[in-house]
Amino acid sequence: MFITGSTGFLGREFLKRAVDSTLLDAASISGDKLSLLIRPNRGEGATSRGENLLREIYGSARAEKLSDRFRFIEGDLREEYFGLGREEFSKLAADTRSILHCGASVELNQNSSSAQEHNISGTKHVLDLARESKKQNGSFGCFYHVSTAYVAGDTESTVTASELRLHGPFRNHYERSKAEAEALVRDAEQEFPICIFRPSVVVGNSITGQTSSFNVIYVPARMFVSGILRVFPALPSAPFDVVPVDYVASSMVKLMELRERRESCYHLCAGVGRETSPLELLECLIATVEKYRKAGSLPKPLWLAPEALGLLYSALCSALTHVKNLEKPLKVIERLLADHWETIQHVLPFVPYMIRNPRFCVAGTEREVGILAPLFPTYGERLFKYCLDTNWGKRGLVLA
Repeated sequence: MFITGSTGFLGREFLKRAVDSTLLDAASISGDKLSLLIRPNRGEGATSRGENLLREIYGSARAEKLSDRFRFIEGDLREEYFGLGREEFSKLAADTRSILHCGASVELNQNSSSAQEHNISGTKHVLDLARESKKQNGSFGCFYHVSTAYVAGDTESTVTASELRLHGPFRNHYERSKAEAEALVRDAEQEFPICIFRPSVVVGNSITGQTSSFNVIYVPARMFVSGILRVFPALPSAPFDVVPVDYVASSMVKLMELRERRESCYHLCAGVGRETSPLELLECLIATVEKYRKAGSLPKPLWLAPEALGLLYSALCSALTHVKNLEKPLKVIERLLADHWETIQHVLPFVPYMIRNPRFCVAGTEREVGILAPLFPTYGERLFKYCLDTNWGKRGLVLA
């Protein structure tokens, strides 16, 4: 199996579980290895990064035992043939039986060219590998693709996993690029089997609280705890679908182990009526901080009035993209918020998700996987305690 995105938050969690599943056993029987595409980073090559990754996931002793089940491919999703050249790419395809495409750029505020390069072109290049594999081997197992539930775009309706609305509207280039990438995978279903996973907002482990990605809900949460953010740009009761990474990774493994699947796309989400909300998130955060940090009580958040949110969001977007041509009202806003401009730039991408969201039908996932995602109140305290224990990822967690 060829895997992209293995060094990422979700990719790591998948590998933790894959090694104890029938997936690796099947690969071993066929002589196949788990081939991890890894991009060099800060002078560290793919082999070094891959070996460190295995040690971090499995521990040194087990990583050494498992090392012959993996191979590390140094390459870049964004480049044709991953930068390997045609001959090496052809050899890789001959050894590939199935693919898990987990690699992507998930920044909400990325520009159009970045989203195109990572998410659309990257997916095209991985699909090219699947096609080359089928050409050389006569058949191809399955193309597993990690999309996002937010390909649904800016809507408040309930969305099924079979729906893909390419017309949008989308709230950012990330959503649009992931929708277009998913469309490419769906089109390829005429050539070989596909299976699409659509997680919602992925947060830390529901048992340990651990995360390696302090993004999305963690950004405004940290700013609120630090006192930088007091006025919350959100509707307190807006449905907000979050799901712990262990549920997502475990569900992916279970779905991949199935001999037959009744669907080709699955929502890995909390589901309709099981979402959390900005108010519930903040109440959990405040309770956790007051329980574990002896520094007095946090003030209750101030919520912007609903009618002000749309105006403020439009004004700030304009201010960020057209700074040189601001009209007088926006000049006033900029001066008033100058001291917190950096904060605004960090929080702004999340504002739309705090106002309105799609809701995701998980009937197909529940039927195939057999369990629903845990509700946020059952694990939220663990998430925020981990943030406090590690100072939001700045220091490692010291275990007793």
